Amino acid sequence: WDWTTNRSGNPAAAGVGTEFRFDDQPPVVVSTFPLTGGKYNAATLSALSGLAYDNITGNSGVAGVDILLKNNFTGAYWTGAGSNFDAPPPGYDNWVSMPLAQVSTGMQWSRAWPTLNDNKTYVLWMRASDATVNVSTHPGYPVPAHSSSLTANQYADGSPALSFFYDSLLPVSKMTSPTNNSFINNVGPLETIAGTAWSD
Repeated sequence: WDWTTNRSGNPAAAGVGTEFRFDDQPPVVVSTFPLTGGKYNAATLSALSGLAYDNITGNSGVAGVDILLKNNFTGAYWTGAGSNFDAPPPGYDNWVSMPLAQVSTGMQWSRAWPTLNDNKTYVLWMRASDATVNVSTHPGYPVPAHSSSLTANQYADGSPALSFFYDSLLPVSKMTSPTNNSFINNVGPLETIAGTAWSD
């Protein structure tokens, strides 16, 4: 509320006042899919999704969620457009905005995947911002100050980013004993059935 008086000491009517919220705590963001250490193929790869909430920290409300997705083999980062990936250093700042939907526990974010390469590990970073522009922990700024964190697959505080493995290629098996078209008699037991199996 505000209150003023003039030089004669006559007070003016009190104003209606101004309400504001102070928030210096960052929101929390988590992934519900994928899970760290997960192994997925085309049939088990659900939508890229998670939750963000600010009600247990500053409570000014989640304003946005961004993700950074890296192909750990090539070192390139998803642009968010189709299935395009940029090599660093431009790729370092390929943060992709996530659509948000209000749910009872906060804000849900979800988006379809780009085309992923088989037999590769991917690394995922997430960050959330709130209405007072607090941002959750993420690789530091500016380029190239945060490149060491990204190269090490870490956040700025040294905690690990989420990593998962993707592969839709079928494994291959081959029998080595007995050999193809061989003849085996019934004198004595068949001592060995052997083979090899591998996945590219």
